Amino acid sequence: MPRGSKPTVAFVSALLTRLAPANADAFDWRNILPLQQEIIQADRRGDFKSAAHAAEQCVTASSAELGDVPEYCAYYLSSALKLGKGLPRDQDRAFSLLKSVTTKDMDDEAALALVESYLDGSGTPRDAIEAGIVFWRVEHGAWSIYSPYWGMCDECAEFHRYEQLVAYRISRELTAEEKQTAESLAVERFPAIAERVKRRDAQIEWIEILIATLIAAFGCLIWWWPRSLKLSN
Repeated sequence: MPRGSKPTVAFVSALLTRLAPANADAFDWRNILPLQQEIIQADRRGDFKSAAHAAEQCVTASSAELGDVPEYCAYYLSSALKLGKGLPRDQDRAFSLLKSVTTKDMDDEAALALVESYLDGSGTPRDAIEAGIVFWRVEHGAWSIYSPYWGMCDECAEFHRYEQLVAYRISRELTAEEKQTAESLAVERFPAIAERVKRRDAQIEWIEILIATLIAAFGCLIWWWPRSLKLSN
């Protein structure tokens, strides 16, 4: 979920339905909705302890039944554990939850938080290469210019601001060699996205050539037109 978005019951219900594992028939996902709403409402009123408690309940209940957890609950709890927001800090568990979220969805702010965890060595040894790989995936993911969904997210402004901040860190904290290595490994790890990026880059290149040609033609026309008028007179 993009940072700053405000989830609704309908959104959460649809998300849970989409993410429900194959054995979800044995578990009523609607039992999770009240906990999701409690997280949202408690966080909005600044009661972070209650929000974190609800997130813990959500993660525990769904994990016990399915061995899986809803993304929203896991990401909220991960953030709370990392920041010590409503409960004691636990960097290792925060990273573990964050990793589980991004395993299912890397087109979200959770993936950007994962990049920062790798850069900071928060809950995991510092790994600049892995940070670069994950960021490459986000940078070329569902909300990027390389996606057919580009421009369709109405609540992505804050997500893109967060992306820019992480991009700045990547540019400053990774060496040129690390960036190159990360990109090469990302292309190998995400071949479908790499192919899509290649096609879109080719399209962009042709558009740039066309624009440059039109500008040159227009410049020639501006140069030639007054001279042609003088000759005709």
